[in-house]
Amino acid sequence: MSAEPSLSDFFSFIPEGTSAFIPFYAVHRDPRNFSPLPDAFVPERWLSPEEQLSLEPLVFKNKDIIHNTVAFVPFSFGPSNCVGKNLAMQEMRMVVCSIMQKFDIRLEDGFELKSWEDNMMDYFITLKGKLPVVLSPKHV
Repeated sequence: MSAEPSLSDFFSFIPEGTSAFIPFYAVHRDPRNFSPLPDAFVPERWLSPEEQLSLEPLVFKNKDIIHNTVAFVPFSFGPSNCVGKNLAMQEMRMVVCSIMQKFDIRLEDGFELKSWEDNMMDYFITLKGKLPVVLSPKHV
């Protein structure tokens, strides 16, 4: 019987210098990270267990709740993450509050919500060109 693979065994499959991409759309809907109802819009999952239960008892009562906040990465991560993340978050708060105050929101009659997700396509492309930089000591 062979031993469990180690983390270094996994990385041996990715050659040095290779860029890797994690599809966050799939990570955000993985039940190993967000459960119950990983595909549903359940903003209460971000609240304390007591608040979850008081606001959504049918969703959170007697359920194994998995809430991996580390897996939630809507603005990417690392050196190529979104430079406008903080501004975008503030703008989203303002827009959502304004919409909620001024509008009643519903789906159009006859619209099948499943078709929205079935027709969604996720693309991520990064092309890095050469960046010829020359560093020279300053003459003081």
